[in-house]
This record gives sequence, structure tokens and C-alpha cells, in this order.
Amino acid sequence: MTNQVVLTGIILSVSLVGDYDKRFVLLTKERGKITVFARGARRQKSNVMAVTEAFTYGRFTLFEGRDAYSFVSAEIDEYFMSVKEDLQAVAYASYFAEFAEHLTREHLNEKNILKLLYQTLRVLGAKIIEYPLIKCIYEIKLLAYYGLQMQVFHCVSCEKEGENFVFRAEKGGICCPDCTRVSLKERFLNTSTVYTLQYIISSNIEQLYSFKVTMEVQKELEFICKEYIKEYVDRKFKALEFLECIEALS
Repeated sequence: MTNQVVLTGIILSVSLVGDYDKRFVLLTKERGKITVFARGARRQKSNVMAVTEAFTYGRFTLFEGRDAYSFVSAEIDEYFMSVKEDLQAVAYASYFAEFAEHLTREHLNEKNILKLLYQTLRVLGAKIIEYPLIKCIYEIKLLAYYGLQMQVFHCVSCEKEGENFVFRAEKGGICCPDCTRVSLKERFLNTSTVYTLQYIISSNIEQLYSFKVTMEVQKELEFICKEYIKEYVDRKFKALEFLECIEALS
């Protein structure tokens, strides 16, 4: 068959088409984010059904059409079953995938984001660190790869280094008290929080999930990520709303 390509990637999301087909979004190493149609993937006993589920990673043989791709076959390296067997982990993974799908584009080099998502799903399934910390690390690094890196190495205004900083999402990072008003009710970031932010920004993907933090630092990271995303990402994520509902009930 002509116009066949083999692409390495992770399925970000899957939707149903007609009675028997699927459409899925695939984040690939070679061509960024693409849309793929899998005909007959929902038929009983179809050997295509299992390999066209969300969070599946491998090499996909596709027929390249004018506006989309058609699924031919796949060699799967990782199904992330340890993630899929845990409802809370599925909620986190869905949010991570939805966030990546929102930011990535077709025909752009998205290798770093693909690698980040793959490594994040591995850590999520391994349950080696707390889920909320995984979420913060992923959000900070994903936004950095997208071009929205926080400035956490010095004051965003005067570039002064030190220990007493507050976080200002609207300014893009940390600020010293000389450059921004600090209210009486507000306190400076924990020094360990600043060091953690610096470590996440400067580390390669293999080193990202190699530490734990205190609850105080984790709560500060969660606040920082929430404020930063609210400032720079114009999107409400359905998977995040689902995740928040699950955690509210747990």
C-alpha cells in the first residue's frame, strides 16, 4: 500500500465514530499531534480494539490521507496497565493527556513533550511519589517546553538573587519585595520551594521524578501551578474537573 508511514507515539484521546469506528489523537515523535481513524475498531473480537485505547504507546503503521490518517496496524511497547487499573491514576493520566493535546500542534517537533508524557505515565503507574507532586512537576515542565517557562532563578524585575521571594503569576515568576508589594498576610516562599522549582526547570526528563518534598512545599507548588495556568492557559480541562470530583470524594 502506498502512502504508508510508521510513527512512534502515545494515544492522547479516543472518540467514537459511527457504529464500529474510532477516531484517536496520536502524539508522535515524527509529526507532532495527528488525528487517526480506525475503521472497525469497535467490532466484537476486533484485534484493533486493544491497541487503539488511550495511553497506548508504540509504533503505528498508518495510511496517510489528505486530511487525516487511517490506522493499519501497531506494535505496542506499553499499555500502561498499572495506570488503567487505578481510577485515580486514570483521572490524572487523562488530565496529562488532555493538557498535552491542547498545547501540541501537527507537524511541529513535540519530541520533548512526548518523552515527558511517557515518563510521567511510567511514574504514575509505579506509584513511587505522590500524585499531586507528579502533577506539579508535569505542569511546570510541560509549560516550559511549550515556551511558558517560569522565571524562578532570580527576580523577574530586577534579576536580584536571594532567598526572600513571592510568586507573581502575572509577572511570570518570582519577585523580590523591592519590586512588588507584599501584603501583611502574605509570606515569602519556602526556600525549598524555590529550589524545587529551579530543579524542575533545569533537570532533564530522566531526573525529574527523583525526589519528594514536604507537605508545605507541595502545597506551595500546587498554588503556584494553579495560578500560573490560570494566567497563561485559556482552557478549562474536563479531565481536571473529573479528577477534582474524585479527590473530593476520596
